[in-house]
Amino acid sequence: MSTRRPARGASSTFAQTSERGGPLATTAVFAEILIVGLEVEAWLALVLLSVFGTEWIDLGSVKDFATLVTFVVLALAYVLGIIVDRLADTLLNYFEDTSLGDSIKGALSKNTPPPKEPGLAKMRMTVMEASDGLTRFLDYQRSRWRIARATVLNLVIAGPAAALYLGVGTNVDRAWELVPLACALVLVPITYFAGVRIQDAWVARLVDAYTIVGATPQK
Repeated sequence: MSTRRPARGASSTFAQTSERGGPLATTAVFAEILIVGLEVEAWLALVLLSVFGTEWIDLGSVKDFATLVTFVVLALAYVLGIIVDRLADTLLNYFEDTSLGDSIKGALSKNTPPPKEPGLAKMRMTVMEASDGLTRFLDYQRSRWRIARATVLNLVIAGPAAALYLGVGTNVDRAWELVPLACALVLVPITYFAGVRIQDAWVARLVDAYTIVGATPQK
């Protein structure tokens, strides 16, 4: 039986609006979204270069607007990161709700499922209300989990995108087109496995934190 997932409405971006999350939690969430967005920009660049080629790129002109270009790249990465983070969560949840996905995750997960009551979402909100330190630690761990999940989706797209670029945008031997596909075939299950185990650790620590908070007298 696989580990129960947090309620889908409990987004990682909630930490940004929490007055008790602290700067570390906010930074972790920002970094999570930015990393995911930069991954998206990488495979998007490969697709664009495959379609439009490289002749139109003038690096000399780009240097004159380095600050503006950097700002645009980071801003776009943040927006794309938000979108793909949610998309990856939705798609992987859908996959894990199938019999095949549930079996795969159940085989990879080593964590004992938490009790159905009060539920992961309520436990998380209770800890966030009661302890700044535990909240920061849990949000950092949760951020790593969500990066892994989004990276799974990005790798699924990046492999074919890189193969397309090698086949259309370069003159390398056709056998090299198989390299990014093979890399994606290896990295996708490894990354998914890492994400499942990180989630296991997050769930276990959340249960521990909830127990600690419940056992600590409130001042």
